[in-house]
Amino acid sequence: MKRVLILFSFLFFHLVSLAQNVVFSAEASANPIGIEDQVQVTFTIENVQELQGIQTPSFPGFKVLGGPFQSQSTNYSFNGNQQVRSSSVSLTYILQATKTGALSIPSIIAKDGSGKTYQSNVLNIRVENGSLAPKRPSRQQQSNDPFAGFDPFADDPFFGGGGGDPFAALRQHQARMQQLMQQMQQQAQGPSSAQNLPEVSEKDLGKNIFVRVNVDKTKVKAGEQITVTYKMYARVAMQAGISKLPSLNGFWTQDFDLPKDQKPQLETLDGVQYQSFTLKKSALFPQQSGTLVLDPAEITGVARLADRANPYGKDVKFKLKSSPVNITVTPLPLEGQPADFGGAVGRFSLESKVDKTSLSTDESLTLTLNISGTGNLKLIQAPQLKLPNGLDAFDPAIIDTITGRSTTISGNKIITYSIAPRIAGDYEIPAIPFSYYNSASNAYTTLYTKPVKLHVTQGKNDNKGNTQKVLSDIHAIETKPLIPVSSAAPFVYSGLYWSLYLVPLLALLLFALLKKKKDRETGNAGLFKNKYANKIALKRLKTAKTLLDNKQTAAFYEEISKAIWLYLSDKLHIPLSQLSKETAAEALNSKKIPGALLQRMNHIIDDCELALYAPSGAVQQMGHVYTETAQLIGELEDLLKK
Repeated sequence: MKRVLILFSFLFFHLVSLAQNVVFSAEASANPIGIEDQVQVTFTIENVQELQGIQTPSFPGFKVLGGPFQSQSTNYSFNGNQQVRSSSVSLTYILQATKTGALSIPSIIAKDGSGKTYQSNVLNIRVENGSLAPKRPSRQQQSNDPFAGFDPFADDPFFGGGGGDPFAALRQHQARMQQLMQQMQQQAQGPSSAQNLPEVSEKDLGKNIFVRVNVDKTKVKAGEQITVTYKMYARVAMQAGISKLPSLNGFWTQDFDLPKDQKPQLETLDGVQYQSFTLKKSALFPQQSGTLVLDPAEITGVARLADRANPYGKDVKFKLKSSPVNITVTPLPLEGQPADFGGAVGRFSLESKVDKTSLSTDESLTLTLNISGTGNLKLIQAPQLKLPNGLDAFDPAIIDTITGRSTTISGNKIITYSIAPRIAGDYEIPAIPFSYYNSASNAYTTLYTKPVKLHVTQGKNDNKGNTQKVLSDIHAIETKPLIPVSSAAPFVYSGLYWSLYLVPLLALLLFALLKKKKDRETGNAGLFKNKYANKIALKRLKTAKTLLDNKQTAAFYEEISKAIWLYLSDKLHIPLSQLSKETAAEALNSKKIPGALLQRMNHIIDDCELALYAPSGAVQQMGHVYTETAQLIGELEDLLKK
């Protein structure tokens, strides 16, 4: 009996531990706030079983500076003799208001493993002019270290995630900056006091804290890689973060991986020593010739300066930005440019293979091209196949894989063609050319695959209309009885006879009209791109689905971003180099596209950008982003084709 009671008690406690109510809430770190302040908004769902996903929130009236940062926790406690288990998942965003007044953040939906949904509360925040953030001198006066708590990268949207903990990255950067401040304190050779703080006036603050943009070259050819590095330099204690990301109009960009254990470095500029920290490093590939401008990045923060009236110094707000950099881009030479050149610039190799060389008309084969090397891999176009009659090729599937992000962008572009034979016989797939421009040798190079011989037999699904029959030159004389001569009117006077002439003429006329229409569309590049924009976008979504299934997060978000931007470029007749959120919104507004649809579009674009800069939580949102993008392009197509 005692054992039964013990077993019953254990089961009872276990059921109690699972019977926690699910709570889904949204909270702000401060309310009200000033328009100059930053606020953390956290969505937390507690005690949910097998969480499947959380809807991406929207923030009308706010701009997202960082996030989402995800964290999970599980706690066990005892209430008397009862064991209580509680768990929670949180998503945190760093926001800044763009206008004053009473703003509302709409509720969002979460779904568990059984398909049940939960809705968070609507979060109301009042925004006032100026700043309402509390001053913190008293907290710092309690510490012997005047630099404690300073973290110049805590609000930097370039950094994010940390193994699922939204504050792990912030703590890591705080530890790094504490080390930096300790080094600066050691240089001062004394305890923290006003006399040990640097004697810097507010007007000279920009000389002691600044962001510099370093590029490895300023004169390049179209498509040639430029390496750009954004670095922060400081000689005073400060708390700062990037408030505006640089826009890179006219460039296709690929970010480099930065070391996880990156530490501040001592660097001397013009004879003055600074602590430097790399914020961002990217490879840029210019897409047009002329003078292109790297827009400045902006930083905002608070610096600690010496103050005779305060032994711990004074806090001074600052807002600084880097200087723009001009890049001169010359077009690729036309002399010696191969006819099949598709814009590839760099150094590449080419390999090809087929999965079979003998097949029937009921089967298909797969031809795979592997283009590997360094350069603008993402922008390489798939070579066109020139197949003999009797072989048909479908649109290729393309997968980009970036394997190197140290000093150059390297990787593979895998292009897969599916080829189906229609007629039995022996064929040869000719050598496939691939041309690229080598910026090191300033010359074009053409690579070729090896020709492939195929043997095709007739399949079981015998189609006599597709079977070639060789006729001999001499035929046997027919010995069948002669057909009696009819006394009816000659066949030449019948309607059937003349219809045999009329039908081909009508078919020829219809063919000429269709060809003229197609030539007109092809000649008008804008009309041609507009017509096929949706088809191309759907192909990119198909590639994105493959990346989603393979959990290739970075490649997935890049493909989604390309699908949206290229669709808008083709559909709105806006060159990619001139396309931005603002120009796209202006063009879509002129076409009476609903504002809610524009907001969804911008939200997806922001999700893609944030996933590349702050990958924490991006994996969980991939399915949602894919579905939202497919619906968005479908709805835009329905409205724009009217």
